Amino acid sequence: GVNNDYKLLIFNISDSGLSYEAEVLMDGLSPREIVVLGNKAYVSVWDSDWYVYPSEPGYIKVVNLESLEIEASIEVGVMPEDMIFHDNYLWVANSGESSVMKIDINDNSVFQSLEVGQGPTNFASYDGDIYLSRTFYDSNWNTFYGSSKIDINDNSVLVNDYGAGVACGGGIYKYQDALYRTYEGGIARIDENLNIIPESRLGNYSSSEVYSVEVIGDNIYFGLSDYVSPDYVAVVNSLGEEIYLHEVGILPGDFADWVCFSDGDINHDGSLNVSDVVVMVSNIVNQDSFECILDIDG
Repeated sequence: GVNNDYKLLIFNISDSGLSYEAEVLMDGLSPREIVVLGNKAYVSVWDSDWYVYPSEPGYIKVVNLESLEIEASIEVGVMPEDMIFHDNYLWVANSGESSVMKIDINDNSVFQSLEVGQGPTNFASYDGDIYLSRTFYDSNWNTFYGSSKIDINDNSVLVNDYGAGVACGGGIYKYQDALYRTYEGGIARIDENLNIIPESRLGNYSSSEVYSVEVIGDNIYFGLSDYVSPDYVAVVNSLGEEIYLHEVGILPGDFADWVCFSDGDINHDGSLNVSDVVVMVSNIVNQDSFECILDIDG
């Protein structure tokens, strides 16, 4: 998502790198987060105008990834951010207010809206339920933090506000069969009442330099920034030890791991057929660069 240009850019990814494929315009709205389900991309968007986005509803744009057309535009709450697909619904966190909405993806309708506390931002799923980290501000831009839990069985909501000035960031993560929240330059476990357990903290950085956090496998990735290039990515293990420190560009903001599945379905039509074989043979004859997806026998 290209926030200030109001569009999505679509790339092909392979072992040889990235190649640009197409763009999808977002009707003049800024894309925030993306969830892909089957052949659809669900994109949270809002108007980038300061006089509009703090008070006007945002939308979820439903993009058909085959035709690259926007199939639906679902009005949600103010400043929709993170999304998660859980319990057969797409859940949307409306970060500019206090609601989470459940979307029925069969008819692209808002099935239910739940009050979860001000500033819901990021989702995590744990032990069948949904958890949220929250960040919100008062009229003087003082920052407040909290967490919430939605019980899927009865839709009851537990809310815990940590107050102002707590050195606690915006992320919430499932890690080592427990739930963690960003806290004091690291991540710390939260208990069943959503209280932070300080002594469980993993990572020991300055709160002001932790720009982003992600859990991938058994490691925790901290994007560290002083807003001047170069910045760094620190990799921390389950013992809280820093095992790698990588120099990167400015503001490392997000992380993802990529695994190529060698299924041979090069045209992504759901089956292995002669069209795929033609591409494979061409790849061999032309001595093209290796592409993992074509290597069906390893």
